[in-house]
Amino acid sequence: MPALSRKGFTLIELMVVMAIILILAGLLTPGLMGAREQAKKTNCLNNLKQIYTAMQLYITAENEQYPTAAGWGSILYPEYLDDESVFDCQDKTGAGTASNPDYLYSVQPTSGMASNTVIITDANHPGFADKKSGVYLYKGGNVKVK
Repeated sequence: MPALSRKGFTLIELMVVMAIILILAGLLTPGLMGAREQAKKTNCLNNLKQIYTAMQLYITAENEQYPTAAGWGSILYPEYLDDESVFDCQDKTGAGTASNPDYLYSVQPTSGMASNTVIITDANHPGFADKKSGVYLYKGGNVKVK
């Protein structure tokens, strides 16, 4: 009599494999959410660096005068920035534009102001109110992510 050959998996083996896959997916999900938030902050950081570069071009052209707080995005775009998407920080719904940027021009710098003064920040970041998180552009060109 020929021996019976077993083909496929038993129900128990299949359930064990599915349980292992679900456990691994559960372990990886929090890490992926943190990576997504960090990617958004990195995007904001890069946008602020581009805004700072455009601001430096404006300052040079305007005899060391910074753009005014009212309408500063419209002053820089389109003459000094060629892409309006730099005003969008992607941590809220709706895209920021030059006339309504996602960033807050917190203080209009002057030539005598210290380089560690925050001039632009992401005011729409959930942690902005308590200053525990966000993206900050300093007068000296440094960008800090908290």
